[in-house]
Amino acid sequence: MKENFFPKLKKTELAEQILEKFISNEEKISKIVKEFASKWDFEKQNPIDITIIEMLITEILYLDTPDRVAVSEYLFLTSEYSKENSYSFVN
Repeated sequence: MKENFFPKLKKTELAEQILEKFISNEEKISKIVKEFASKWDFEKQNPIDITIIEMLITEILYLDTPDRVAVSEYLFLTSEYSKENSYSFVN
């Protein structure tokens, strides 16, 4: 899996932790995302944006990353890898 999803990363520990925690808590995390994104048409959102939000919530809840730090990091990811109008959805 590392070779497919994280080939350019030298340190994959954090990515692995996020993925592991997400997989073991997917139902709860997805419920939280849908609850907070209720004013958006969730089914029509970009899958990358949904994934970014799921990773953000996973990191805050299960890896004790400070909220501000995590939000800043994931908003940066959104601006780099998603559509221009996705920033407001993720934020």
